[in-house]
Amino acid sequence: MTRVSADNFTRALEALQRATERDAGYGLARAFLAGQCANAHALGFSIPVERPLDPALALARKALALDPDRQRVRWNLAHVLCHRHDVDECLAEIERSIGRNPDNATLLGQSSWRLAWCGRWERRLEILDRSTRLNPYHPPGFCLAHYLDGYRRGEHEGALAYARRIDLTPVF
Repeated sequence: MTRVSADNFTRALEALQRATERDAGYGLARAFLAGQCANAHALGFSIPVERPLDPALALARKALALDPDRQRVRWNLAHVLCHRHDVDECLAEIERSIGRNPDNATLLGQSSWRLAWCGRWERRLEILDRSTRLNPYHPPGFCLAHYLDGYRRGEHEGALAYARRIDLTPVF
Protein backbone atom coordinates (compact mmCIF):
# COMPACT_ATOMS: atom_id res chain seq x y z
CA MET A 1 0.00 0.00 0.00
CA THR A 2 1.30 3.47 -0.86
CA ARG A 3 1.39 5.86 2.06
CA VAL A 4 -0.29 9.24 1.80
CA SER A 5 2.42 11.89 1.43
CA ALA A 6 2.68 15.30 -0.21
CA ASP A 7 5.11 13.86 -2.79
CA ASN A 8 2.84 10.95 -3.77
CA PHE A 9 -0.15 13.25 -3.80
CA THR A 10 1.58 15.74 -6.13
CA ARG A 11 2.71 12.99 -8.52
CA ALA A 12 -0.84 11.64 -8.76
CA LEU A 13 -2.25 15.13 -9.29
CA GLU A 14 0.23 15.86 -12.08
CA ALA A 15 -0.46 12.52 -13.80
CA LEU A 16 -4.20 13.23 -13.76
CA GLN A 17 -3.64 16.74 -15.13
CA ARG A 18 -1.57 15.29 -17.99
CA ALA A 19 -4.26 12.70 -18.73
CA THR A 20 -6.99 15.35 -19.00
CA GLU A 21 -4.77 17.55 -21.18
CA ARG A 22 -4.07 14.64 -23.56
CA ASP A 23 -7.71 13.54 -23.78
CA ALA A 24 -10.29 16.25 -23.14
CA GLY A 25 -13.07 13.64 -23.27
CA TYR A 26 -11.61 11.43 -20.53
CA GLY A 27 -14.35 11.86 -17.92
CA LEU A 28 -12.97 9.40 -15.40
CA ALA A 29 -9.60 11.20 -15.28
CA ARG A 30 -11.43 14.49 -14.72
CA ALA A 31 -13.42 12.87 -11.91
CA PHE A 32 -10.26 11.64 -10.22
CA LEU A 33 -8.60 15.03 -10.68
CA ALA A 34 -11.66 16.62 -9.04
CA GLY A 35 -11.26 14.18 -6.16
CA GLN A 36 -7.58 15.07 -5.80
CA CYS A 37 -8.47 18.78 -5.62
CA ALA A 38 -11.00 18.00 -2.86
CA ASN A 39 -8.40 15.87 -1.09
CA ALA A 40 -5.90 18.74 -1.30
CA HIS A 41 -8.43 20.84 0.57
CA ALA A 42 -9.15 18.10 3.13
CA LEU A 43 -5.54 17.09 3.76
CA GLY A 44 -4.05 20.57 3.61
CA PHE A 45 -1.77 19.77 0.67
CA SER A 46 -0.62 22.71 -1.39
CA ILE A 47 -1.64 22.82 -5.03
CA PRO A 48 -1.29 25.71 -7.49
CA VAL A 49 -4.91 26.79 -6.93
CA GLU A 50 -5.98 29.07 -4.10
CA ARG A 51 -9.44 27.56 -3.54
CA PRO A 52 -9.22 23.93 -4.72
CA LEU A 53 -12.91 23.17 -4.19
CA ASP A 54 -13.92 25.58 -6.97
CA PRO A 55 -12.02 23.83 -9.77
CA ALA A 56 -12.89 20.49 -8.15
CA LEU A 57 -16.59 21.16 -8.62
CA ALA A 58 -16.11 22.33 -12.21
CA LEU A 59 -14.02 19.23 -13.01
CA ALA A 60 -16.52 16.89 -11.36
CA ARG A 61 -19.46 18.41 -13.23
CA LYS A 62 -17.57 18.21 -16.54
CA ALA A 63 -16.69 14.58 -15.79
CA LEU A 64 -20.35 13.83 -15.18
CA ALA A 65 -21.31 15.50 -18.47
CA LEU A 66 -18.72 13.34 -20.26
CA ASP A 67 -19.48 10.05 -18.50
CA PRO A 68 -22.85 10.18 -16.68
CA ASP A 69 -23.24 6.42 -16.31
CA ARG A 70 -19.94 5.67 -14.57
CA GLN A 71 -20.28 4.98 -10.86
CA ARG A 72 -16.92 6.44 -9.83
CA VAL A 73 -17.63 9.69 -11.69
CA ARG A 74 -20.82 10.16 -9.68
CA TRP A 75 -19.07 9.23 -6.45
CA ASN A 76 -16.28 11.75 -7.02
CA LEU A 77 -18.89 14.46 -7.59
CA ALA A 78 -20.48 13.45 -4.25
CA HIS A 79 -17.02 13.60 -2.62
CA VAL A 80 -16.49 17.17 -3.85
CA LEU A 81 -20.01 18.22 -2.87
CA CYS A 82 -19.47 16.82 0.61
CA HIS A 83 -16.33 18.92 1.10
CA ARG A 84 -18.28 21.95 -0.12
CA HIS A 85 -20.97 21.21 2.51
CA ASP A 86 -23.68 20.83 -0.14
CA VAL A 87 -25.44 18.11 1.83
CA ASP A 88 -28.59 17.60 -0.22
CA GLU A 89 -26.84 17.32 -3.57
CA CYS A 90 -24.09 15.17 -2.04
CA LEU A 91 -26.63 12.72 -0.64
CA ALA A 92 -28.44 12.53 -3.98
CA GLU A 93 -25.19 11.77 -5.83
CA ILE A 94 -24.19 9.15 -3.28
CA GLU A 95 -27.46 7.33 -3.81
CA ARG A 96 -27.15 7.61 -7.61
CA SER A 97 -23.62 6.27 -7.38
CA ILE A 98 -24.62 3.34 -5.18
CA GLY A 99 -27.51 2.62 -7.53
CA ARG A 100 -25.07 2.06 -10.41
CA ASN A 101 -23.53 -0.95 -8.64
CA PRO A 102 -24.75 -1.74 -5.13
CA ASP A 103 -22.19 -4.57 -4.86
CA ASN A 104 -19.09 -2.38 -5.14
CA ALA A 105 -17.78 -2.96 -1.61
CA THR A 106 -15.04 -0.34 -1.77
CA LEU A 107 -17.31 2.39 -3.02
CA LEU A 108 -19.95 1.48 -0.43
CA GLY A 109 -17.38 1.82 2.34
CA GLN A 110 -16.19 5.16 1.00
CA SER A 111 -19.76 6.36 0.57
CA SER A 112 -20.52 5.50 4.16
CA TRP A 113 -18.04 8.17 5.30
CA ARG A 114 -19.75 10.84 3.24
CA LEU A 115 -23.09 9.78 4.70
CA ALA A 116 -21.72 10.20 8.22
CA TRP A 117 -20.26 13.61 7.40
CA CYS A 118 -23.72 14.59 6.15
CA GLY A 119 -25.30 13.39 9.40
CA ARG A 120 -26.96 10.26 8.02
CA TRP A 121 -25.61 7.78 10.59
CA GLU A 122 -28.21 5.04 10.20
CA ARG A 123 -27.84 4.95 6.41
CA ARG A 124 -24.08 5.11 6.85
CA LEU A 125 -24.02 2.04 9.08
CA GLU A 126 -26.40 0.17 6.77
CA ILE A 127 -24.15 0.84 3.76
CA LEU A 128 -21.00 0.05 5.72
CA ASP A 129 -22.40 -3.25 6.98
CA ARG A 130 -23.23 -4.22 3.39
CA SER A 131 -19.72 -3.27 2.32
CA THR A 132 -18.05 -5.36 5.02
CA ARG A 133 -20.31 -8.35 4.26
CA LEU A 134 -19.30 -8.12 0.59
CA ASN A 135 -15.63 -7.78 1.51
CA PRO A 136 -14.71 -9.35 4.85
CA TYR A 137 -11.11 -8.20 4.22
CA HIS A 138 -12.15 -4.54 4.17
CA PRO A 139 -9.71 -1.78 5.16
CA PRO A 140 -9.34 -1.61 8.95
CA GLY A 141 -10.24 2.08 8.88
CA PHE A 142 -13.82 1.09 8.08
CA CYS A 143 -14.12 0.12 11.79
CA LEU A 144 -13.86 3.81 12.61
CA ALA A 145 -17.54 4.15 11.72
CA HIS A 146 -18.72 1.84 14.46
CA TYR A 147 -16.24 3.34 16.91
CA LEU A 148 -17.43 6.90 16.22
CA ASP A 149 -21.08 5.91 16.24
CA GLY A 150 -20.71 4.10 19.57
CA TYR A 151 -18.86 7.03 21.06
CA ARG A 152 -21.47 9.45 19.66
CA ARG A 153 -24.24 7.46 21.33
CA GLY A 154 -22.38 7.12 24.66
CA GLU A 155 -21.74 3.37 24.27
CA HIS A 156 -18.09 3.66 25.20
CA GLU A 157 -17.29 -0.02 25.83
CA GLY A 158 -18.60 -1.04 22.40
CA ALA A 159 -16.77 1.89 20.83
CA LEU A 160 -13.55 0.84 22.51
CA ALA A 161 -13.88 -2.70 21.13
CA TYR A 162 -14.01 -1.26 17.60
CA ALA A 163 -11.18 1.18 18.31
CA ARG A 164 -8.90 -1.74 19.15
CA ARG A 165 -9.45 -3.15 15.64
CA ILE A 166 -8.27 0.01 13.86
CA ASP A 167 -4.78 0.18 12.41
CA LEU A 168 -4.15 3.04 9.98
CA THR A 169 -0.35 2.85 10.10
CA PRO A 170 -0.10 1.40 6.56
CA VAL A 171 -1.86 4.53 5.23
CA PHE A 172 -0.35 7.44 7.17
